[in-house]
Amino acid sequence: LNSQSSNYQLVIGDMGKSVYVSATATVTVPDAANVAYPVGTVINIISGPSATTTVNILGTDTLYLGGTGTTGSRTVSTYGMATLIKVASTTWYISGAGVS
Repeated sequence: LNSQSSNYQLVIGDMGKSVYVSATATVTVPDAANVAYPVGTVINIISGPSATTTVNILGTDTLYLGGTGTTGSRTVSTYGMATLIKVASTTWYISGAGVS
């Protein structure tokens, strides 16, 4: 578990792990040009009882909301849990409880 209490940019070491955000902050997914996560990478984001977490993506990579296909930054509400999955070289999906 990688605990964070302020803005945080994901690193290759977060692959297959969970990031617990304990205060309102932004978690940034670096684009493929900066961090070469392999296709199939899974990273969980958990917002704690005092947190609302914004998840955004850098560069030209795309973040899709599962179930709707809309793109762009997402919010993980207090006590929310989100899973990020890289499905192609520059494409991620996000889904979970409390994700909008």
